[in-house]
Amino acid sequence: MLRTGKQVWEATAKRSALEIRKEELDFHISRYTILVTQCSVLTGFSFESIIHLEDHLCQEHQFACYWFYSSCAAAVMTSVYVIVVGSCLIVLGMQLALLGQHGDSLEKAVHHMRSRRVWLFFVGFLSLFSMISAAVAIAWVKMGDIAFGISVSFVAFLVMTMWSSFSIFFAIGKEKLTTGSTKFFTPTGYFDLAMLQPGVGNPEVLASHEKHPQEFV
Repeated sequence: MLRTGKQVWEATAKRSALEIRKEELDFHISRYTILVTQCSVLTGFSFESIIHLEDHLCQEHQFACYWFYSSCAAAVMTSVYVIVVGSCLIVLGMQLALLGQHGDSLEKAVHHMRSRRVWLFFVGFLSLFSMISAAVAIAWVKMGDIAFGISVSFVAFLVMTMWSSFSIFFAIGKEKLTTGSTKFFTPTGYFDLAMLQPGVGNPEVLASHEKHPQEFV
């Protein structure tokens, strides 16, 4: 009875630890999903803009057209990068977390998502800035006398966006964050409850492990 109670406690502790870790996984997945959705919209706008620019306008404003095409191409490339990499992280991360054979599969999935978040969001911001650059260029192609005023407005909008983003980052983005791992200090070092194997110290379980090791992989 005492052994059974111990195994029940171990199973309950591991389940609670995995639920906390899963909340962190869901947090990263929701962030990547939002970013991928926004970049999908930017990709459509940028590609459509490249196609629908009239050729006769490019003959009159060659430099502005080159600037416009370059900015739109950069927006498409950075947006597609975020879409592909973000989608791979979401799909393969969920696959590893739910179907991984090892006890640390959920930990690995969360680690890979967390380690790539800064670079992926940075590329996402680059796609937005490329789109604004294309908007400034198209103002000189199509807006005539008011092109200077529109360009200044776009630049002011870009500066305001960057200032707001950086102020938010330095206000709350640099705070130290915790993870979903539930580690306890033991005489032999830190131990993560998510990797706890209930009944591992049971002599019957150890004997079964020696006879059928493939069942415990």
